[in-house]
Amino acid sequence: MAEALAHAGDWTVAATKLRGDESLEPLVKRAALESLTVRANKALLESHKVEPNRARRTWIARMLALEPWPDEKQIEASLSVPTGIVESPAALNGRASAIVDPDAPRIGEEQRALLFARRAVATATTGPSPEPLTAVAAYRTTLARALHRVGRS
Repeated sequence: MAEALAHAGDWTVAATKLRGDESLEPLVKRAALESLTVRANKALLESHKVEPNRARRTWIARMLALEPWPDEKQIEASLSVPTGIVESPAALNGRASAIVDPDAPRIGEEQRALLFARRAVATATTGPSPEPLTAVAAYRTTLARALHRVGRS
């Protein structure tokens, strides 16, 4: 039991070993599994604390050109909608704006925001019924924020 708990880097393997060990008394096995569960839950909570920092470090590395940005063509393909469905410029801008909101930016989705903002501006200025200039100005502001978040001007 001590060996399984000492080398519990992979929680599922350790739990499987404990469950399969017939030499342990049921009470000892149960206590060991509970101890393992507590340790696994603590590790999970710590990983949730680290994840935002990891995303921020990735964003900083991309801004400093230490890491490449995701490929725009792949992101564009993942955002494609079925033929015939056209999102309004306001909806596209809303999606982009939520990602690049200066008060709560969603790190890791900057490229998506850029594509949404570009679509919003393009649709607003060339669509069947052009949007009012005040709306187009707001869409361009979102586009500027998205460009800023990916390090472009």
